[in-house]
Amino acid sequence: MVVTPLVRGLLGLEVREGGRVLRMAPQLPAVWDSLRLRHVPAGRDRYALTIRRTDEAFRVEVAPEGEAAPVSLDLAPAFPLDARVEAVTVNDRPAVFEVREEGDLQRVRIRVPVAGPTTIRYRMRPGTDVYVAPERWCPGWTTGGSGCYVCGPRPTACCWCWRDG
Repeated sequence: MVVTPLVRGLLGLEVREGGRVLRMAPQLPAVWDSLRLRHVPAGRDRYALTIRRTDEAFRVEVAPEGEAAPVSLDLAPAFPLDARVEAVTVNDRPAVFEVREEGDLQRVRIRVPVAGPTTIRYRMRPGTDVYVAPERWCPGWTTGGSGCYVCGPRPTACCWCWRDG
């Protein structure tokens, strides 16, 4: 299945130590403001994950689905190098965090226990993210050699394409 590796790659999801540690190192595309996943497995338990991003904050919510054994969350989201994380809170309480540069980004890591619904909030000054805006393509338009031949589920649906050149 293609979806699972894609999601695991974008979120850097790994389960370690027999399901006792859930590692999450999200690096979302610049234009994504939020993401929500349900039924994320960690050992025998399942979790719901929500990420919300604004210019001033990056928030991660983790909640067990049903009764679950406590898990340790190792969270290290990626931010642009020129972003400045000013504070991290866990359920509105200050938390200790570590900043580490990795190539053209920085990761801000914390490790927290999750025994119930947990909200981690990174308060920050935004940095510079770069992305290429896709060109809108609708049925009847030619692709101009871009190699984009995917359309929506309905014949009248428009989709987004990127040009090769």
